[in-house]
Amino acid sequence: MNEYNLPNQDPNNLIHFGCIPARELMDHAQTFYDEATDTRYAGVIAEIAEAIDGLSDYVDEETRAEMKQLAEDNFNEAYESEGAPLELNRDDVLIMQGGGDDPDIFVIKSLYYCWAPACSPCAPGAGYLMDADKKKGGRHHPFKTYCLDSSWFPEGKAPYKYYEVDSDEERS
Repeated sequence: MNEYNLPNQDPNNLIHFGCIPARELMDHAQTFYDEATDTRYAGVIAEIAEAIDGLSDYVDEETRAEMKQLAEDNFNEAYESEGAPLELNRDDVLIMQGGGDDPDIFVIKSLYYCWAPACSPCAPGAGYLMDADKKKGGRHHPFKTYCLDSSWFPEGKAPYKYYEVDSDEERS
């Protein structure tokens, strides 16, 4: 949360997270799923390692390493990644997909922003990127929102105007 008590916003600069349906990024879907980290899996593996490392007063390092490997192997056999939350952190862009039945992708960090309307009630405080260039009454939408550059979209064209976070210079 931030000083305005809104979720889905960067607490350092108050730029809102962008939300976009995964179907809009189909050209990059396979790359996303291949390169993204399953955050639930990574968290459990880290917890296993931490728990076993807590035995350092009682078990030598070699035995702890064997225990970690055995525990990780057992977990891998039972783990099902379908519907897991995914995270891709690449080229100064952090995007996440919540997992489960949620097909939306959130832009958590980017070099770029656009002016977007509020997203649906299920993502309070986020900006909806697909309506970013649709002006209301000739005015900008209210949310300064992290977004993806043109390279993420079919034919190399973002569906909105976007600007550099550091300079406010238009890039689309």
